Amino acid sequence: MKNNLFSYATSELSQDAFICWLLSFLLKDSRVEPALKACAGALVGEFIPQLKGEEIYADSIKRQFKSIDILLTINGK
Repeated sequence: MKNNLFSYATSELSQDAFICWLLSFLLKDSRVEPALKACAGALVGEFIPQLKGEEIYADSIKRQFKSIDILLTINGK
């Protein structure tokens, strides 16, 4: 399977790093990359359907925080 991320990133931490990188485009001070910001917002919208259609921004992104793989604080919550 050529398009399988897990063939290339076999460590769980590699996937965490990729997800954190993608979500970093939701930070207020991130580079302006509209396509990546939209993709990250859509991903969060899939995890939290109540946020679909809202502007989503990230306050902080923490990796490996107290047994949590990725902790994302969004929209001040």
